[in-house]
Amino acid sequence: MAFVPQEIPQGLTAMCEVARRPENKLRNRYGNIVAYDHTRVKLMEEDPETGSDYINANFIDAYKMPSAFIATQGPSKATLSDIWQMAWEQNSHRIIMVANLVEDGRHKCEQYWPEAGKKSYGSMTVESMDSEQYADFVVRTFTISKGDVSKTLRQFHFTAWPDHGVPTHATSLLEFRRKVRSYDDLSAGPSVIHCSAGVGRTGTFLALDFLLDQAKAEQQVDIYGCVRKMRKKRVNMVQTVEQYVFVYEALLEALKSGDTSIPCVDFRKRYNDLLKKNPETEKTFLEEEYELLAGLAPSSATNVCREASSAENAPKNRFPDIVPDNKLARPYIMPFGSGSSDYINAVFTDGYKQRDGFIITQTPLPSTVVDLWSLIHSHDCKTIVMLHPHNPADKTEGLYFPNEVASKSFAPFTVDTIAVDSSHPDITVRDISLSLNKRGNSETKQIRQFHFHGWKASDDLPTSKSVIISLLQLIEKWQQRSGNGVIVVHCMDGLTRSGLFCAISYMVERLKVEQEVDVFQSVKHTRMNRPKLIPNLTQYQFVYDMAVEYMDCFETYANFK
Repeated sequence: MAFVPQEIPQGLTAMCEVARRPENKLRNRYGNIVAYDHTRVKLMEEDPETGSDYINANFIDAYKMPSAFIATQGPSKATLSDIWQMAWEQNSHRIIMVANLVEDGRHKCEQYWPEAGKKSYGSMTVESMDSEQYADFVVRTFTISKGDVSKTLRQFHFTAWPDHGVPTHATSLLEFRRKVRSYDDLSAGPSVIHCSAGVGRTGTFLALDFLLDQAKAEQQVDIYGCVRKMRKKRVNMVQTVEQYVFVYEALLEALKSGDTSIPCVDFRKRYNDLLKKNPETEKTFLEEEYELLAGLAPSSATNVCREASSAENAPKNRFPDIVPDNKLARPYIMPFGSGSSDYINAVFTDGYKQRDGFIITQTPLPSTVVDLWSLIHSHDCKTIVMLHPHNPADKTEGLYFPNEVASKSFAPFTVDTIAVDSSHPDITVRDISLSLNKRGNSETKQIRQFHFHGWKASDDLPTSKSVIISLLQLIEKWQQRSGNGVIVVHCMDGLTRSGLFCAISYMVERLKVEQEVDVFQSVKHTRMNRPKLIPNLTQYQFVYDMAVEYMDCFETYANFK
């Protein structure tokens, strides 16, 4: 496979006379990435100083849709207004951005939109109307005006793609593409897409989009042919072997998974169908769906977290087989005291709308209580979710807080429980003041702990689904008040209960935003950094049951029944 891109034309293979003209030199971000003459986009309103109609952009075909996209470079200071002029003239209704403004300390793209309010770009006025943040992307809505005429345009900004490399997980890009395509408008002009140079990441996204549509229509794909055709339109589309291989991997994941999202209005019927047996396998369709997840487990072979099993850190793990798999996915802590390290047995996992929205960890050992508070302090966490009752008889459980209103020292931290609310069934809410004492100064943070008692040690599942809904509501209200920071979730092993809670939270948040249920994707996202989460079919089905419970609880979704 590594040799296939070498067979595809490399470098400039078509005329680019206009791009090479002296007056257009500053309009090219990179000297070797310029627009071919035969597919270039021509600006209708020429530059008043040079008379140039040039922009570094080319028309690219979608599947069965000629010139459905415009691939372009990220705007530079010299071309800030050109992208808006082009979008206006081409009647584009969306811009797809697959780069960050700054990467590895280098500017990759100038910010060409206002964060708030209005801003003028040439003859265009752009007003920011809305911004929706998701774990790996942002959707911004703008009104662009010229004279008395206004149009609405959305920008889809994918934020988890490194320059030249590929996304850590194909899942995030597939979710992004799905969001982009949910705003298809056949009456609009071509969609504008850019990264920094407008060839590598741009080409990878366009190849994936083309090939998924081809697979749906033809039940086959031609990856080589797709990339070759794109390179006839614009230089070096799909720039690296790594990106070319990623197209294969993303396609495989997408085609194996299929579309698992279910509109709320159809959910109960579809769920009942999943509970039926497949006559060919004697397994339920739900069981087959769960087994499919195992084949999509992410690999951490290139970023193995060896420090988790080092002689220094091994005693910090409650269970030696439950440790961070990926060194890039673990949170680091500030070490305190001699012999301490920056390691804690914990991993990040995404919420639906917040990247690294949760930290999943084990209940501390007596020797790692300070590490837990260091984690909370280092990552400015305001919310703790504890998913098991405290067991005084278990000497391996480090009690890290005073149960009642009291103060306790875990040097260099002082932990004060300042209020306890036991008015909610199976939930105790504690307000905790955390102080770090160093060099005579004290730094204090206010934290709220949600201690869930409704899950017996002997049970595989929580006792009540409705109490889980209440827990989620209490946490949401506190998060909104406290700034929506990272939530620390812990159970004894940092896996069995914590994973179920985070998967339910992800599923519910997605349900509220999209008015659809996708348990498969919710669990897949939750598992990214700890693949053993949701360890059995019983838990997987419980996430489905929680979707039913949530819709039954709220009149907002009454029309979905």
